Amino acid sequence: MAVRPGLGRCDRCGTSCRRRHDSTVNTGGARLKSRSPIPAGFRLCLAKGVRRPNRELVVGGTPTRILRLSARGSSLLDAWSAGEPVGDDPAAGLLARRLVEAGIADPLPPAASLPGDARVAFAIPVRDDAGGLRRTLSSLSQTTRTGRVVVVDDASELPLQGALSDPRLAFSGELSLLRRSRPGGPAAARNTAWSYLVGREVNADVAAAPRRGDQPEPPEFVVFLDAGVTPDPGWLEVLL
Repeated sequence: MAVRPGLGRCDRCGTSCRRRHDSTVNTGGARLKSRSPIPAGFRLCLAKGVRRPNRELVVGGTPTRILRLSARGSSLLDAWSAGEPVGDDPAAGLLARRLVEAGIADPLPPAASLPGDARVAFAIPVRDDAGGLRRTLSSLSQTTRTGRVVVVDDASELPLQGALSDPRLAFSGELSLLRRSRPGGPAAARNTAWSYLVGREVNADVAAAPRRGDQPEPPEFVVFLDAGVTPDPGWLEVLL
């Protein structure tokens, strides 16, 4: 794995390339199709496994490669890694497109792509993992416009009601807790959450904790999360 010799710095695209700006560009030894810039409102996050040994070098992608960025390209990637949008500069958008096509970065659509009035609910099946449940709920509060959350306690040996009342729990959304008296596994717990969210009768061995507010309309979207999952910013917009 090495950087191909003879690649000059290009001020236009911000990477090492052979200064060819038709639909095929040579970047770090790989020929990539780049037909259009990434839209201005999108953001980028580095793909899993990608490393930056220094500001100029990026290691990773599919297949694995080494990219050497110009000073401008390095500054752009710094800004994108900090959460800045791609912007409306066509050259920056082309660099973003090449990073995505190389498997170096993943695109995150703008948050506005999810309607502000969309009814989204989250279902979390859990058994004997109070710590993982707290991490997931805290992460939802930090990364997501939190909607209704239904936690299904699949007959944990120690009921999870105490974990949800922990003052360290950073969660401010609408939360319901269902507890099964007998374990049925993750699939059964998910089915219980689904039935509850869409207004169907749930199993007789499930007890619902009191919920704040009036009975809401069924959600348009139900997202199932395992306890312990900590979503990244922008994850919901990518899914929906």
